[in-house]
Amino acid sequence: MGKKIFSFILVIVLVLAVVLVELGIPQKWIHNATKPEITSDLISGKLTEISEYATLEYYYTNIGKFEEQGDFYGRKIPLSTKSFIVTYDGVIKMGVRGEDINVDVKENQIIVHMPPAEILSHEIKDDTMEVFDQTRNVFNPIKIEDYNAFYSDNKKEMEDKVVKNGLLKEAEERAKQQLTLFISNIAGNEGDYEIVFEN
Repeated sequence: MGKKIFSFILVIVLVLAVVLVELGIPQKWIHNATKPEITSDLISGKLTEISEYATLEYYYTNIGKFEEQGDFYGRKIPLSTKSFIVTYDGVIKMGVRGEDINVDVKENQIIVHMPPAEILSHEIKDDTMEVFDQTRNVFNPIKIEDYNAFYSDNKKEMEDKVVKNGLLKEAEERAKQQLTLFISNIAGNEGDYEIVFEN
């Protein structure tokens, strides 16, 4: 009689084990046991490990002219004009900095405080620069400061163009998409948390 009861109990245990495995209960127990607690510090720490989220790059080719006439106490000096024409390629990177992103975890919400996208870098590729129609004026020679001033003015012009064309807004939307995926991987992609962005 004892053997029959033991066999019956064993069958029930085996059936329950099969049902639990089919429902994935053991995997959930293991997952929950190994899943780290989702906190603001945990997510913020992961975000700041990446210094920049460069989400958009704008490549361009530009041509510009520099021209300046010498003067003496506010009066233009004849035959003292210096000028040059330059073509070059540049790249502007846009996005957000990891250190500027803050996260709050409240119940089932992960609130991301992200600043507006900004220009992270603006590089002129030296190997693409070509100078044309450069004057050789002995009275007012071209100096390295002239080139520096030219590039500074032209970089500002291109950056204004990027802002005017709405590319920073596009970079911001891409940053939100990247951060949503990144945070979902940290928190577990199970719909437990709603990710909300606030400026």
